[in-house]
Amino acid sequence: MKQIILVLAALTSCFGSLAADTLIGQPTPQELARQVITAFQTGRSDQIKPNLTADVSILEKGSKDFPDDPLIHFALATCYMGQDNKQAALKSMETAYTLSKKDAGIGLMYALALKMNKQPLKAYELDKEMVALHPSVPQLQIQLATIDMTIQKYDEAITILEALMQKAPANLAAQDKSVLLFMLGTCYLYKGNYAKAIETLESGLSLMPGMAMDLTVLGEAYLKNGDLKKAGVALDKALAINPQIPSALYYKGIYFEKIGNPEMAQKSFQDGYTNGKRYLQDNGEDYYLIFLISQKISKSEEGKNYKAEAERLFFSYEAPWKQK
Repeated sequence: MKQIILVLAALTSCFGSLAADTLIGQPTPQELARQVITAFQTGRSDQIKPNLTADVSILEKGSKDFPDDPLIHFALATCYMGQDNKQAALKSMETAYTLSKKDAGIGLMYALALKMNKQPLKAYELDKEMVALHPSVPQLQIQLATIDMTIQKYDEAITILEALMQKAPANLAAQDKSVLLFMLGTCYLYKGNYAKAIETLESGLSLMPGMAMDLTVLGEAYLKNGDLKKAGVALDKALAINPQIPSALYYKGIYFEKIGNPEMAQKSFQDGYTNGKRYLQDNGEDYYLIFLISQKISKSEEGKNYKAEAERLFFSYEAPWKQK
């Protein structure tokens, strides 16, 4: 899902602290690999962008000269991703993961790269493998729960997230706890458990009141549970934080329909369609949302293509409405 979290943090713990080398002249492949990985770890990936072509050339040669060095392959994959060369990045990621004897840090990024290349099932299988190999690493469990939600395996995600909440340390950061609650609340909503979804999402908001996506899903939960007033308030708060959230605009449109304001409903749907198309990359949820919006703005034929793409990405249904 688009609200996914905590992926890069695991890299530091898995690779350890890698100090950047101060070099004169051209670095060796090993030195360059450490520099690239360090820049990526520490949020300074912009520093490697100007030299991507030269770095790729050095690392490609290094991968041939030192074929068993996983960090060279991993750094090369990172550079390929910077060039948007997804196929080459995936090949190098797979090699790095295998050579590293299935290192968790490399595996996290490999799974993310698979998802970005619209291979969510392969990402899921890889995440399952890593959790089995490293059952005590919470970042891996969170990523598995995330991909579970991406391909609508909500029961498995709930099992993982509930266990994480039970084992969470008392000093867990409010932001981290609120994200877990947001994910769990979303799963409860998709399972049709409105009361539990609302309670969980409200708990997350009590920790982080400014989470626009939490407010959006809470508004959807209220709406589908039949509480129009609270739905309108939650969705308004979300849109006040970010007026371009496609799902908030869509459900605000539904809200307007239900209170008898079709003109404002159509405006919300159109805004949701315009903004939503900007997010169409690798999440089936986003394609499915545009399918729903298309039905509201007389674009049903176009919507069929979005629905088909969502299904190819293993996202095929909306969170249910409460049965009367």
